[in-house]
Amino acid sequence: MFRPKPDEEPQYRLDLHFHDRQTGKLLEAKTIEAYSQGQALFLIWRECMRFDPKKTYLVVITDGCKRRPLFIIKNLRSRGIQVAEPQMYPNGQRGAFPPS
Repeated sequence: MFRPKPDEEPQYRLDLHFHDRQTGKLLEAKTIEAYSQGQALFLIWRECMRFDPKKTYLVVITDGCKRRPLFIIKNLRSRGIQVAEPQMYPNGQRGAFPPS
């Protein structure tokens, strides 16, 4: 498994919200931390394997990321998964919907 440097902290912190398709009720909320975008996608996939996609849907919130995870966003949106972004990330990158 991936071993980070001792002084390195996770660059990506994502909130996963699993909702019931019929009622829209929140079933479970989980936070994952990753050092790379590939590792984050793997962790998201592993969490999704616990749920039936016919009964639940996923919303990913990227508020805890230190930079904009464009690779993650493109991959999730191409599969129809909702991604919520902040207006501005800590490193100065703008989210999908910058203020007008």
